[in-house]
Amino acid sequence: CAFKHCELRLPRCSRAVLGIYVGVFAVTFSSVAMADSTQLALAVPQRNSMLAAAAFLRPVKEIFQFLEDTTSVKIAFAMGTGNYEPIKTIVLIGVIGGLLAGSVGAALMTGIAYWPEAIEVLLAPGSTGATELYPGCSLLPSSAEIVESARSLWLLTCWTWPFQFCAMVLTGLLMGAREFALFGLSSMAAQFVWLIRSFDRTTSHIRNGVRQQVGPI
Repeated sequence: CAFKHCELRLPRCSRAVLGIYVGVFAVTFSSVAMADSTQLALAVPQRNSMLAAAAFLRPVKEIFQFLEDTTSVKIAFAMGTGNYEPIKTIVLIGVIGGLLAGSVGAALMTGIAYWPEAIEVLLAPGSTGATELYPGCSLLPSSAEIVESARSLWLLTCWTWPFQFCAMVLTGLLMGAREFALFGLSSMAAQFVWLIRSFDRTTSHIRNGVRQQVGPI
């Protein structure tokens, strides 16, 4: 009986391990591929402003993310102890709280995005000094041009927070329920949809750049 029990459990364990590996691989591969594609497609000032935006927004996101971290831990603890009654309430609090916390954080960052003095310091800290040091250089965009090109990325990043926070609650529910295969499939689908869309845009940017370089020839 014990041998049969192990035989029945082995495929489920294998699917669980495979699901975790698939989810981690999807997130890692997407991050590396996105970094490589933006490195090739964007100009140096735009790439620098992108990194500056990420460096500022990441810790701000962590501030508003504390509720979701707590919710995920509570869901896993309740399922681990067999106390299933409060799980529905915890999930509802996490989803609603995630929407509210993410929206408040995104609204604050949107205000900063349209505050010229603040956003120029964050996204183009050395642009003014560089243009003063090398006046008339066409390779150095002004701080206003850098901000204008990076503002859409800033806003897009901020307004994904409410949905990311809700997804964290659902991920915690899947992990607590040990539905690792479903976690892996959902992670892979989410990452590759974003990756395909981003590569489509990046390829069009590269094509346009090649046309501009080859066109006069």
